[in-house]
Amino acid sequence: MLIAAAGVLVLVVSLRAALDPGRPFPVAAIQLQALKVPPESVLAVARVADVAIAVVTFGLYLFLATLIREGRNWARACCGILIAAALFFGIRDDLAQHVGAALLAGAGLALLFLPHVAPHFAPRRSGPGRLH
Repeated sequence: MLIAAAGVLVLVVSLRAALDPGRPFPVAAIQLQALKVPPESVLAVARVADVAIAVVTFGLYLFLATLIREGRNWARACCGILIAAALFFGIRDDLAQHVGAALLAGAGLALLFLPHVAPHFAPRRSGPGRLH
């Protein structure tokens, strides 16, 4: 649940930042002005790219959270890699909200490795079996 919550947090923060009317022009827009490219069009492309990245990241968090719930151990490893990348880029770019979301997801992932929690995330077997 914490991993999915981190995905929602990343989506909300990223959409807010991408759609901010006071957003400064990217450095590339200033460089492209010399080539007669209007800075507004570069800003529009940057906003679309930011929204696309936010949606894909949100989808990855939800996808991995679902697979972890189904007991896929490789999904826990992939989630750890995603969290490490989010922490790296969040710290590098000084994005406190993204670091917070990565720490939230990291806390959720850390809880999955506790011994008394592991049976709840064991791979599920299909077919006939005992009912509890």
